[in-house]
Amino acid sequence: MKNNLRALLRVIRPERRWYFLGLLSILLGLGTALGYPQAIRLTIDEAQAIRLVAEDRLADLDRLVREHFADRDETEAVPIEELLKRARSKEIVILDTRPASEYAAGHIPGAISLPVDELNRRLKELPKGKEYVAYCRGPYCVYADRAVEILQSAGRKARRLEVGFPEWRAAGGPTALGDDE
Repeated sequence: MKNNLRALLRVIRPERRWYFLGLLSILLGLGTALGYPQAIRLTIDEAQAIRLVAEDRLADLDRLVREHFADRDETEAVPIEELLKRARSKEIVILDTRPASEYAAGHIPGAISLPVDELNRRLKELPKGKEYVAYCRGPYCVYADRAVEILQSAGRKARRLEVGFPEWRAAGGPTALGDDE
């Protein structure tokens, strides 16, 4: 990972490197909120390292995070430990709100693939008496936030996972591949 990042940074002017790392972090996370295509493919470790460096170094990133996520209620987020416990007891329904191709590449076992752009159309498939936990790409992805808004406005109890799938996997959470739930 370090060699890839060093090679990448060598081609960028020294005075622009921190700016580039911040932009790359935005493309990897906030990109979905800002409408950027998912064109950059890095390993989870590389993406997480770049995001952590950018968070530590860039005031601009902090400002952007405040602007885009100021109204996010952190008390409503479900921590990994709680999801693990409650998922085993079948108390909740886990929704993967990422595109179906990302779900197929890896997801939380038992999660239902329900991309956020399909949620309104498929809302009738989701019983009202259940509690839903939505997750997406990471802390700067808005798919889970939007899903929670849609579900709550339709009278369903919903919260988002505190982290996204990359952080889930990095924390050692169980994962599944393919289209199986």
